[in-house]
Amino acid sequence: MRAIILKKTQFAETNEVVAFYSREKGKMRAIAKATKSAKSKLAFGLQSLFLTELELVEGRGNISTITGVKVLDAHAGLRENSEKITTAFIAAELILKATADEQPNEKLFDLFSDFLSYISVMDLADNKIKSIWRFIFDLLSLIGFKAQLDECVICGKKISGETKLNFSSILGGVICPDCFDKIAAVDTIPISENARITLNSIQPSNVAVFEYVDKGPATDKELRLLAENFVNYILERDLKAPKFLV
Repeated sequence: MRAIILKKTQFAETNEVVAFYSREKGKMRAIAKATKSAKSKLAFGLQSLFLTELELVEGRGNISTITGVKVLDAHAGLRENSEKITTAFIAAELILKATADEQPNEKLFDLFSDFLSYISVMDLADNKIKSIWRFIFDLLSLIGFKAQLDECVICGKKISGETKLNFSSILGGVICPDCFDKIAAVDTIPISENARITLNSIQPSNVAVFEYVDKGPATDKELRLLAENFVNYILERDLKAPKFLV
């Protein structure tokens, strides 16, 4: 089973419960025995964010046990920079909290895997990862929460060249100026036309590519704020991970 390791929790004295996202079965948890032992053959391969091939056997109560692991990609480049590893753990937390157990989604697995590979090898010459907001909107789209950006989410009016636009996380899209003036939209966030066009241009996106046309630091910060508010509303909780590097 191809899987990316999300999180480990100690179980008994030397065992761990491993949470992972697999291509075949979605998010799962399984017991890894004796991984706290110095002689463990599993411990190295079950490190967080590793892409692995897991061998499982079903145990009592439908809880599987990991009997073997082969590392396919350690994503070594993630650990060379604090911003890279922080971004990767944000992505892992989103996968962990946004998905139900054993609900396969091959496109979501590919998105996650491609994203980890991308930031692992990317050049941080400008010292900024400008793709976490894109991963968030892609993830939400793949689990059924695609943002409506080309039409007003209330009246259906086509959006083009508008000013004073707003984005509603509750309604899941952009609100035109006319509708905004008629409602008490306490949850809304202003969105510029540049940000709307940039975001709309990557939906749906090629999940293997995370670059985008750089509209400048103001647009990037705006999109990160939109992504943070939208995902927190959908998940109905604030994430433990740091704010999205704004």
